[in-house]
Amino acid sequence: MRAKHLVIVSCLFLVGVVLAACTAPSATATSTAEQQNQVLKGHFARVRTVAYSPDGQTLASAGDDQQIILWNTVTGEQRRTLKGHFANIWSVAFSPDGKQLASASEDQTVRLWDVETGREVVTLKGHIANVRSVAFSPDGKTLASTGDDMNVILWDVATGQQKQVLKGHEATIWQVVFSPDGRQLMTGSSDATVRLWNIQP
Repeated sequence: MRAKHLVIVSCLFLVGVVLAACTAPSATATSTAEQQNQVLKGHFARVRTVAYSPDGQTLASAGDDQQIILWNTVTGEQRRTLKGHFANIWSVAFSPDGKQLASASEDQTVRLWDVETGREVVTLKGHIANVRSVAFSPDGKTLASTGDDMNVILWDVATGQQKQVLKGHEATIWQVVFSPDGRQLMTGSSDATVRLWNIQP
Protein backbone atom coordinates (compact mmCIF):
# COMPACT_ATOMS: atom_id res chain seq x y z
CA MET A 1 0.00 0.00 0.00
CA ARG A 2 1.42 3.35 -1.00
CA ALA A 3 1.69 5.98 1.69
CA LYS A 4 -0.25 9.20 1.15
CA HIS A 5 0.63 12.70 2.30
CA LEU A 6 -1.78 14.12 4.82
CA VAL A 7 -1.65 17.68 3.52
CA ILE A 8 -0.18 19.30 0.43
CA VAL A 9 0.96 22.76 1.43
CA SER A 10 2.52 23.88 -1.83
CA CYS A 11 2.27 22.82 -5.43
CA LEU A 12 3.60 24.07 -8.76
CA PHE A 13 3.67 23.09 -12.43
CA LEU A 14 6.48 23.19 -14.94
CA VAL A 15 6.16 21.82 -18.47
CA GLY A 16 4.94 18.35 -17.65
CA VAL A 17 6.25 18.18 -14.10
CA VAL A 18 4.22 18.67 -10.94
CA LEU A 19 6.00 19.02 -7.65
CA ALA A 20 4.34 19.14 -4.25
CA ALA A 21 5.87 19.87 -0.87
CA CYS A 22 4.03 18.11 1.92
CA THR A 23 3.89 17.67 5.66
CA ALA A 24 6.42 14.84 5.54
CA PRO A 25 10.13 15.80 5.46
CA SER A 26 10.44 15.23 1.72
CA ALA A 27 9.35 16.59 -1.62
CA THR A 28 7.79 14.53 -4.40
CA ALA A 29 8.30 15.23 -8.09
CA THR A 30 5.87 13.59 -10.51
CA SER A 31 6.40 13.48 -14.25
CA THR A 32 2.97 13.73 -15.85
CA ALA A 33 4.43 12.56 -19.14
CA GLU A 34 5.89 9.31 -17.81
CA GLN A 35 3.90 8.96 -14.57
CA GLN A 36 7.07 8.44 -12.54
CA ASN A 37 7.59 9.69 -9.02
CA GLN A 38 10.85 10.94 -7.59
CA VAL A 39 11.05 11.50 -3.85
CA LEU A 40 13.67 14.05 -2.82
CA LYS A 41 14.86 13.33 0.71
CA GLY A 42 17.08 15.72 2.62
CA HIS A 43 14.88 17.66 5.01
CA PHE A 44 14.32 16.39 8.55
CA ALA A 45 11.12 18.32 9.28
CA ARG A 46 8.00 19.53 7.49
CA VAL A 47 8.53 20.99 4.00
CA ARG A 48 6.37 24.08 3.57
CA THR A 49 7.38 25.60 0.25
CA VAL A 50 8.92 24.75 -3.12
CA ALA A 51 9.94 26.77 -6.17
CA TYR A 52 11.46 26.05 -9.57
CA SER A 53 14.18 28.23 -11.04
CA PRO A 54 13.14 29.98 -14.29
CA ASP A 55 15.22 27.59 -16.40
CA GLY A 56 13.76 24.56 -14.64
CA GLN A 57 17.18 23.16 -13.73
CA THR A 58 17.02 23.87 -10.00
CA LEU A 59 14.38 23.29 -7.37
CA ALA A 60 14.34 25.01 -3.99
CA SER A 61 12.56 23.53 -0.98
CA ALA A 62 12.33 24.76 2.60
CA GLY A 63 10.39 24.36 5.81
CA ASP A 64 10.57 23.68 9.52
CA ASP A 65 14.20 22.51 9.59
CA GLN A 66 15.14 26.15 8.90
CA GLN A 67 17.21 25.34 5.82
CA ILE A 68 16.79 25.67 2.07
CA ILE A 69 17.85 22.81 -0.16
CA LEU A 70 18.64 23.39 -3.82
CA TRP A 71 18.11 20.30 -5.97
CA ASN A 72 19.21 19.32 -9.47
CA THR A 73 15.90 18.61 -11.19
CA VAL A 74 17.48 16.20 -13.67
CA THR A 75 19.36 13.96 -11.24
CA GLY A 76 17.45 14.66 -8.03
CA GLU A 77 20.73 15.32 -6.25
CA GLN A 78 21.26 18.11 -3.73
CA ARG A 79 23.23 21.01 -5.16
CA ARG A 80 23.68 22.89 -1.91
CA THR A 81 22.04 23.73 1.39
CA LEU A 82 21.42 27.33 2.44
CA LYS A 83 21.49 28.02 6.18
CA GLY A 84 20.90 31.25 8.05
CA HIS A 85 17.27 31.38 9.18
CA PHE A 86 16.61 30.34 12.77
CA ALA A 87 12.87 29.61 12.50
CA ASN A 88 10.45 27.92 10.09
CA ILE A 89 10.68 29.02 6.45
CA TRP A 90 7.33 29.64 4.79
CA SER A 91 8.13 30.83 1.30
CA VAL A 92 10.91 30.79 -1.30
CA ALA A 93 11.02 32.50 -4.70
CA PHE A 94 13.59 32.72 -7.48
CA SER A 95 14.39 36.01 -9.16
CA PRO A 96 13.36 36.16 -12.85
CA ASP A 97 16.97 35.67 -13.96
CA GLY A 98 17.39 32.74 -11.56
CA LYS A 99 20.49 34.22 -9.95
CA GLN A 100 18.93 35.01 -6.57
CA LEU A 101 16.54 33.28 -4.21
CA ALA A 102 14.38 35.03 -1.62
CA SER A 103 13.12 33.33 1.54
CA ALA A 104 10.57 34.30 4.19
CA SER A 105 10.70 33.00 7.75
CA GLU A 106 9.11 33.06 11.17
CA ASP A 107 12.34 34.69 12.38
CA GLN A 108 10.73 37.89 10.99
CA THR A 109 13.31 38.27 8.22
CA VAL A 110 13.48 38.01 4.46
CA ARG A 111 16.80 36.80 3.10
CA LEU A 112 18.32 37.03 -0.35
CA TRP A 113 20.70 34.29 -1.47
CA ASP A 114 23.15 33.93 -4.34
CA VAL A 115 22.01 30.73 -6.07
CA GLU A 116 25.38 29.98 -7.67
CA THR A 117 27.47 30.26 -4.50
CA GLY A 118 24.84 29.64 -1.82
CA ARG A 119 25.99 32.78 -0.04
CA GLU A 120 23.51 34.96 1.85
CA VAL A 121 23.52 38.33 0.10
CA VAL A 122 21.45 40.36 2.56
CA THR A 123 19.00 40.03 5.44
CA LEU A 124 15.96 42.28 5.05
CA LYS A 125 14.49 43.41 8.37
CA GLY A 126 11.26 45.34 8.50
CA HIS A 127 8.49 42.98 9.52
CA ILE A 128 7.58 42.75 13.18
CA ALA A 129 6.03 39.28 13.02
CA ASN A 130 6.33 36.04 11.06
CA VAL A 131 6.94 36.52 7.32
CA ARG A 132 4.76 34.21 5.21
CA SER A 133 5.27 35.03 1.54
CA VAL A 134 7.75 36.57 -0.90
CA ALA A 135 7.55 37.38 -4.61
CA PHE A 136 9.82 39.08 -7.15
CA SER A 137 8.50 41.61 -9.63
CA PRO A 138 8.73 40.51 -13.29
CA ASP A 139 11.74 42.79 -13.86
CA GLY A 140 13.47 41.46 -10.74
CA LYS A 141 14.03 44.91 -9.28
CA THR A 142 11.44 44.73 -6.51
CA LEU A 143 10.69 42.09 -3.90
CA ALA A 144 7.39 41.96 -2.04
CA SER A 145 6.99 40.30 1.36
CA THR A 146 3.98 39.74 3.62
CA GLY A 147 3.17 38.13 6.94
CA ASP A 148 1.47 38.21 10.29
CA ASP A 149 2.03 41.94 10.80
CA MET A 150 -0.57 42.54 8.05
CA ASN A 151 1.85 44.67 6.01
CA VAL A 152 3.08 44.33 2.45
CA ILE A 153 6.68 45.54 2.24
CA LEU A 154 8.26 46.37 -1.11
CA TRP A 155 12.05 46.11 -1.19
CA ASP A 156 14.62 47.43 -3.62
CA VAL A 157 16.52 44.28 -4.58
CA ALA A 158 19.69 46.17 -5.55
CA THR A 159 20.03 48.14 -2.31
CA GLY A 160 18.05 46.07 0.20
CA GLN A 161 16.13 49.18 1.24
CA GLN A 162 12.38 49.46 1.78
CA LYS A 163 10.60 51.20 -1.07
CA GLN A 164 7.05 51.18 0.24
CA VAL A 165 4.81 49.68 2.93
CA LEU A 166 1.22 48.85 1.98
CA LYS A 167 -1.37 48.69 4.75
CA GLY A 168 -5.00 47.66 4.65
CA HIS A 169 -5.39 44.00 5.58
CA GLU A 170 -6.71 43.17 9.02
CA ALA A 171 -5.12 39.74 9.50
CA THR A 172 -2.18 37.61 8.34
CA ILE A 173 -1.32 37.97 4.65
CA TRP A 174 -0.51 34.49 3.39
CA GLN A 175 0.24 35.09 -0.25
CA VAL A 176 1.51 37.84 -2.54
CA VAL A 177 1.94 37.83 -6.32
CA PHE A 178 2.79 40.43 -8.95
CA SER A 179 0.76 40.97 -12.09
CA PRO A 180 2.58 40.00 -15.31
CA ASP A 181 3.30 43.66 -16.10
CA GLY A 182 4.51 44.37 -12.55
CA ARG A 183 2.11 47.26 -12.07
CA GLN A 184 -0.12 45.56 -9.52
CA LEU A 185 0.13 43.25 -6.53
CA MET A 186 -2.47 40.76 -5.36
CA THR A 187 -2.58 39.61 -1.75
CA GLY A 188 -4.64 37.01 0.08
CA SER A 189 -5.33 37.25 3.80
CA SER A 190 -6.97 35.57 6.78
CA ASP A 191 -9.30 38.58 6.87
CA ALA A 192 -11.18 36.77 4.06
CA THR A 193 -10.24 39.33 1.41
CA VAL A 194 -8.11 39.43 -1.70
CA ARG A 195 -6.71 42.88 -2.43
CA LEU A 196 -5.25 44.47 -5.53
CA TRP A 197 -2.62 47.17 -5.07
CA ASN A 198 -1.34 49.62 -7.64
CA ILE A 199 2.45 49.84 -7.46
CA GLN A 200 4.28 53.12 -7.72
CA PRO A 201 6.87 53.16 -10.54
